[in-house]
Amino acid sequence: MLNQLNASALAESAASVEGEVHLALENAISGAISTASSTASSPSSSGETPSAKDTADDAAEATEAAEAAEAAEAEAAEEEAAEAAAAEEEEEAVEEEAEEEAVEEEAAAVEEEAEMTVVEDLPSGADPLYGGAGSAARVWLDAAVGAVAEEAEGGAAEAEAEAVEAEELAALETQVWLELDALLTAVTAARPRPPSAPPPAPLAVPQQLLGLMPPPPAGGWPEDCALAAAAAARKARSESELETKPVTPKGEGGGDLQPDDEPDAAAQVDQGYVPVAPAYPARKRAERLSWAIWAVIGDQKVGVNAFGGSPYQPLLEVDGTAERLRAARLKLREYTESL
Repeated sequence: MLNQLNASALAESAASVEGEVHLALENAISGAISTASSTASSPSSSGETPSAKDTADDAAEATEAAEAAEAAEAEAAEEEAAEAAAAEEEEEAVEEEAEEEAVEEEAAAVEEEAEMTVVEDLPSGADPLYGGAGSAARVWLDAAVGAVAEEAEGGAAEAEAEAVEAEELAALETQVWLELDALLTAVTAARPRPPSAPPPAPLAVPQQLLGLMPPPPAGGWPEDCALAAAAAARKARSESELETKPVTPKGEGGGDLQPDDEPDAAAQVDQGYVPVAPAYPARKRAERLSWAIWAVIGDQKVGVNAFGGSPYQPLLEVDGTAERLRAARLKLREYTESL
C-alpha cells in the first residue's frame, strides 16, 4: 500500500512540474512576441525604429531562457524521483529486516515451547528439573547417554574394520614371503650343475630384508621354506652373539667405549642383521616390506628406464601398503612362472 501511494505521489509531482514548464515556456514566448510587436509599432525614445534583427535576437534570448527554465525543472523532477526511489528501497529493506527478525523470534519461540513441553507434561507436584523419569534433567541425561552410546558404537565399528584390515595385511605379508621363497628355490634349481654335484645352497637375500621376517603364521611356516629357516638361524646366531659378547671396559673419559672408538671394534657388532622386535608394530613392518622387497625383485636401472619412466612410479601412486604387497606378490609369481 505504501509503495502504491509513493508511486501515485511521484506521478502527480511529475505532471505538475511538466505543466509548470509548459506554462513558463508559453509565457516567455508570448512576452517575446508582445515585446517585438510593441517595439515595431512604436518609435524609440531616440526616434529610431528597431530592426528585424533586434527583434529576432530578443525572441532567441527569450527561447533560451525558457529552455533553461525547462531543463532546471526537469533536473529537479529527476532528483525528486531519485529521492523517492531511494526512500522506497530503504523502506523495503526495513520491512525485510523486520520480517527476518519475526521469523527468528518465531523459531526461538517454537524451540522454547518444545523444551518446556517436558516440564508441562510432568505430574502435578513433580520437580520440573529432578522430578523423575519425565523430568527435564532425565531427558537431557538420556540424550547425553544416547550420544555416548552412538559414539561408542561408531568406535567399535571402526576398531572392527581396523582389525579386519590388519588381518588382511598380515595374510598378504605372509604370501609375499612365501612367493619370494618359491622364486629363490626355482632360481636355485634352474642353475646348471653337474649331475654328481650336491644340491646348491639356496640363494641368500639381503640381511636387512631378512630382518623384516614376521613371526610364523597360525599354521607355522612350511617345512621346505628356506627363508624361514635362514631367518631363524640368523636370529639364533645374533642372540647368541649378544649373550656371549664381552663387556667392553670403560674408556679413559669415563664413558663406555663405542664401536667407533677402535678400528677393529666394528667386527664385534653385527651391523647387517637387525631383526624387528616383537613389540614392533605389525603394520609398520608390513609397510617397510612393501618398499624393501622391490630392491630384490625390481627392474630399476640407474636413473629411469629409457622411454618408459621409472617402474617404481606405480608403487608411489597406489593407495597404501596392501596394494604394494599385492603388486609384489604378482611380480614374484610372474618371475617364478617364467622359470
